[in-house]
Amino acid sequence: MKQKDKREIFRNVTNVLIYVAFSVYGVNTLVKWDQLWLQIIFGMFMLLCLAIAIFYDVLRYHNRQAIIAMNFDLDMEKFKKHKSFVEKYDFFHSYKLQQMIQNLHEAQDNQDTTRMQELLTQGEKMLKKNLDTLLVYYYNMFIMNVLLPNKTQARHFYDKFVDLRGVKVKGHTLSAVYNWDVVEAELHLLNGDGKKARACLKNVDLKYMNKRERAYVCYGNYRANKLIGDFGAMKNARNELVNDYPLPGLLRAIL
Repeated sequence: MKQKDKREIFRNVTNVLIYVAFSVYGVNTLVKWDQLWLQIIFGMFMLLCLAIAIFYDVLRYHNRQAIIAMNFDLDMEKFKKHKSFVEKYDFFHSYKLQQMIQNLHEAQDNQDTTRMQELLTQGEKMLKKNLDTLLVYYYNMFIMNVLLPNKTQARHFYDKFVDLRGVKVKGHTLSAVYNWDVVEAELHLLNGDGKKARACLKNVDLKYMNKRERAYVCYGNYRANKLIGDFGAMKNARNELVNDYPLPGLLRAIL
């Protein structure tokens, strides 16, 4: 997902034009009818359809803003505000899965393993429904065990996560939700191998990453350089985290 997506702008403009055209059509149809009861029923139907469409667009807008706040702005207050709106008004649970993933990311950013465990237990059935969401489940189980730390379980879920790398669904590989090199670096860091972790992180192309993802690359470099004993590079990574990527859990870990 891009912060400024031309397709999203086009979609919003198109929707506004559709709403305007729908309203004009409704008014023109209403004035042609002489019977008041028909006008009232049709008018209420038109208003209901328009209200539902606008409501779902508003819900979609807040969900998108929550994603942008978390992944591009690193603004947790803004994220919580938009996320709360979606949680409150998503009556049909259209964004239930996305909310689950956002909550897992928030827990990871706070390095809150208790919350991660609670969410993963709560959403296990939903996350195991298909291969794309299974990837999310294995990744978060891996990260949770890295944070605990539990090397045995972390390795177990890392292997399960990696096993899905070459899997194809309808001729296509799974969505590139996570960077494989960053995940491998986490395993090496857990095992205390800073050199291998740093080598993995050097393979990462930052231009394809959002700000939150870059924060974890920077945090990985900080820990890798600390293990190696490269304190100059460690200090640079630390300063970069503090100045550019102020995620609460990461800052607590380095300060």
